[in-house]
Amino acid sequence: MTTWNLTPHGLVLCRLDGSTQEIPASGHVVRLATTEEPHEDVAGLPCVSTVYGELTGVPLEVAPGDVLLASSMVADRVANKYPACRVLVPDTGPTAVRDAAGRIHGVRQFRRVAVS
Repeated sequence: MTTWNLTPHGLVLCRLDGSTQEIPASGHVVRLATTEEPHEDVAGLPCVSTVYGELTGVPLEVAPGDVLLASSMVADRVANKYPACRVLVPDTGPTAVRDAAGRIHGVRQFRRVAVS
């Protein structure tokens, strides 16, 4: 089993016992291809919809049973493409550890993504 950090940055896990562990970025950043679909102007400004396409950046070496750490933006697509893997999203909500300026220093939990 391999843990793949598919985000562009390292993750710091802040455990309940006070210890921490850093999971470095794997070098594979998963993104969704996007295109814009134009609509009528609103209040004199252009208005577009974002259309999400294929996943890019997924490592070819992913195997059943691997743990894939992904952003919330791509996690559902990753989970559906790799149903034999566990896809987790670092929870950057209220439980995240932040510095005085509000920047995230670490996460205290993951959110699990189910295959739909």
